[in-house]
Amino acid sequence: MPENNFRLLNKRFPAVAQKVGCVPLPQGWHAVPARDGGLTARTRRGSGQFHLHSAYSPAEEARQFVSQFGFPRGSVAVVIGFGMGHHLRELCLRSPEEVKLIAVFEARPDILRLALENADLGSVLADRRLR
Repeated sequence: MPENNFRLLNKRFPAVAQKVGCVPLPQGWHAVPARDGGLTARTRRGSGQFHLHSAYSPAEEARQFVSQFGFPRGSVAVVIGFGMGHHLRELCLRSPEEVKLIAVFEARPDILRLALENADLGSVLADRRLR
């Protein structure tokens, strides 16, 4: 894992860091560059491919996704899935007055490990609203 990601994860969420550090990378999943240079994850299913995020512009996809939600003052964002962190980065750009807490539930520690080993997630992991 990139040093900063693991250091921040261990500091803020030691139980998660311990679990993620013990699981192997997800079989058949790979971090791959998107067309715009961003990062996505890809796996094969049958004769096709499945991308976790846009194969063209994952950051733009995340911007569009997050922008469709109205966040009244003091909102709590409940997120199912860490993915490669693009949508979380967008939520972290919202002001603390707008989004006061970001609660993330991730069922796949192996996918989280893939993200931590390949993406710069320092700004997300350091955000005090992240739980």
